[in-house]
Amino acid sequence: MITKFLHGPSFISGAARGIGKATAFAFAKYGSPNIAIADVDMVLLKQTAQELKAAYPNVEVLPIEYDAANADSTVKAVEAASSQFGRIDHAVNNVGIPGPLAPSTSVSTNDFKNLLDINLTSMWIAQREQIRIMLNQEPVQQE
Repeated sequence: MITKFLHGPSFISGAARGIGKATAFAFAKYGSPNIAIADVDMVLLKQTAQELKAAYPNVEVLPIEYDAANADSTVKAVEAASSQFGRIDHAVNNVGIPGPLAPSTSVSTNDFKNLLDINLTSMWIAQREQIRIMLNQEPVQQE
């Protein structure tokens, strides 16, 4: 028997593939009743949502289009999850891109800013918004 230790809704970004997708499946397996999965690739994200629903039919899955390079998109993704589920209790901010594969002397300022926006700024904005939500909600009631 699998112990259910995740109570309450979860938000997972970068969930269309790889670590984010595996995290969504693990959260469903271990009890999260509602999972918002967010990614920029909506085709793959919808496929992941279908796979997740098929494997865990009692879990509500919300796919959210999310462009980590855009601050407004980050805020809206977190707000969409909170609005749909009424709260967020768990968050895995799992977005990142590799840096330019070139010497620093040939990397443009715009490419470097994009790297920081996705790998750093979006993670900070997401956790800031998630913490704001979490601080304004009552503790989750365990079953």
